Amino acid sequence: QGSLTYFAMELVEGKSLARVLREREEPFPPQETARLVEKVARAVHFAHEKGIIHRDLKPDNVVLGPDAEPQVMDFGLARDVTSTERRSVAGQVMGSPNWMAPEQARGDVEAIDRRTDVYGVGAILYEMLTGNPPHPGKSWPQVAVHILRGEVVSPRSVRPEAPRDLETVCLKALETEPSKRYATAEELGNDLARFQRGEPVHARPIGRIERIARMARRHKATVIPATIALLVATASLTYVVVYRAAHARARSAHELAQLGTLMQKEERPDEALRLYQLALE
Repeated sequence: QGSLTYFAMELVEGKSLARVLREREEPFPPQETARLVEKVARAVHFAHEKGIIHRDLKPDNVVLGPDAEPQVMDFGLARDVTSTERRSVAGQVMGSPNWMAPEQARGDVEAIDRRTDVYGVGAILYEMLTGNPPHPGKSWPQVAVHILRGEVVSPRSVRPEAPRDLETVCLKALETEPSKRYATAEELGNDLARFQRGEPVHARPIGRIERIARMARRHKATVIPATIALLVATASLTYVVVYRAAHARARSAHELAQLGTLMQKEERPDEALRLYQLALE
């Protein structure tokens, strides 16, 4: 106005979700958790439809108003995907470590898209379920290793009473590989709505074989040498067993042949022939 440049924003009264979680003695009930995070997911999807990627979703950036309705705040690190201007460079790490997606931790700017925010919404859901962020640690190196290994402790391991379907939705949103997450925040919101209605969610828990394969990939530096050692030990044991069996057969054949020779000397040819046949088997 005149020579004064300014912009106006809506005044949002309330507390951050992070503060509310700290002040609560017990976690939110599952239905309320699903309701709040569904609304966050749909708000994030609305931003995506306008070409905006938030890139810093966490409980601190969600405000609960007097009516307990959530509002997504702080778009300071947001990226406009419709803009040709690039302010981020490869290798630059942006976001809050304890809630950060793996592609952000790697500084892989080109891989950051809608699914990065899906991970962020999943991180908020995780903290509401467990009371902890998905990636613990007080220093960046500690947190980074945890993120890049994809080591998210299942919510029910922390809070056994958490509903299995809600855990499944949460872990799908927190998949290390973006292609395995919900493709959009809207899909995540839809699954949370299904949970609230008591309907089966579309997300499916990973199977035992896939779980073992992921563990092997995360710990391949120790798994591969251990596997080689196991194979060597198995081969050695097999050799010992086969050798002993062959040695026992040879000794038995030798004893039968000697007995056959004795029968032949005693002029008992039929019995000698039978013993020779057994020695050759």
